[in-house]
Amino acid sequence: MIFSLYNKIIDFNNYVRKYLVINIPNIHRDKGSIRMKYLTKMKVNISLIDMLITDINNLKCQKSKYINTSINKLEDIKNIIYGWIFNEEDL
Repeated sequence: MIFSLYNKIIDFNNYVRKYLVINIPNIHRDKGSIRMKYLTKMKVNISLIDMLITDINNLKCQKSKYINTSINKLEDIKNIIYGWIFNEEDL
């Protein structure tokens, strides 16, 4: 169920990029910092992963120590990304 949602999100993303975004003129598409664009994309992806881990934890099919370690590792990555975003916004 969780992975079917993820696959639908990926399918939607690919479809929108292929058929909608491609038709937007470059002058309107390339606004803002490229770095900030990728940082924002990473933030969204991390939020999705965070949601999936929470759902897996609610299923009670994995040992909680593995879930907690996964959450801690993701939290470390999230802190780095948010630090980069914070520094990018100050520039």
